[in-house]
Amino acid sequence: MCSMKTGYTCCYMVLCSVIVTCVGLLLDEGHSWHNSSRERHHLMPPPPDENPPLKEEDPDKRPEKCLLQYDSGVCEEFKPSTVWLYSTTYGACMPLTYYGCMRKENWLSSCEECKKECKSDVCAEEDLEPRGEK
Repeated sequence: MCSMKTGYTCCYMVLCSVIVTCVGLLLDEGHSWHNSSRERHHLMPPPPDENPPLKEEDPDKRPEKCLLQYDSGVCEEFKPSTVWLYSTTYGACMPLTYYGCMRKENWLSSCEECKKECKSDVCAEEDLEPRGEK
């Protein structure tokens, strides 16, 4: 939203073309715009995207345990173990080293079990630690 107030919330934008021709537009909340000559025009909805970006399968279709974040654990009593879990960051099942004492809900024993439980087609080949899932 813009800080400029004129009875209603609006934004002033300057649009420039490739040949460096600029036009000032005032866009209000009613989805109308006014050009520099103060003519009022209504915005048309954008054309449908012919090539929409690929989206990951709806995460709501995955079981809750597949959406849990990675917890490496902190327990000195047990040896580290390799577990499989689904990474929402990478969209893949990943082997990770766990240093905890208690079994976590999102632990899976193998790549195949992870793919089946979390509806994934991909398994990572290395023990990687995903960004943002610590």
